[in-house]
Amino acid sequence: MKPQVWVGESQPSKNKMVSVKDKYYFGKPYGGFWTSPLKNDSSPWIEFARNVGMDSYTCDESTAWVLIPSDCNVFKVDNKKDIMQLSSKKVDRYDSIDYISVFEHYDAIHVTNNGIKYNEFREWDCESVLWNNWKFTDCIKLKDYID
Repeated sequence: MKPQVWVGESQPSKNKMVSVKDKYYFGKPYGGFWTSPLKNDSSPWIEFARNVGMDSYTCDESTAWVLIPSDCNVFKVDNKKDIMQLSSKKVDRYDSIDYISVFEHYDAIHVTNNGIKYNEFREWDCESVLWNNWKFTDCIKLKDYID
């Protein structure tokens, strides 16, 4: 898996990670650890935050961290076929995914830009990876990583 970007004032760590909870908030689970792939010295999350004008939320190279994933088992959602593989994991009529069941088999779920177009992931703001297990070998400030 490609390097991931996480945004926050302090360095991310396993101790700060919260397991995914079996509750939903507008199509997203509670908890977990959210990243987005490093792309062109930025990430889809940083670009999303800039585009929607998150003025109260500092989101730039000075508060972003690059995480290098180790070996991990990631379920990638990019097309309808991928969604169909998760269809047995739906828990309600609103197409909510049973993330607890998914994370019994995977360390993370990667929803691509194409994947967020589907109803099940309509509330994911941008291409993102939701982690339930800490699977990173290194963590570097984005500004240092791109220099």
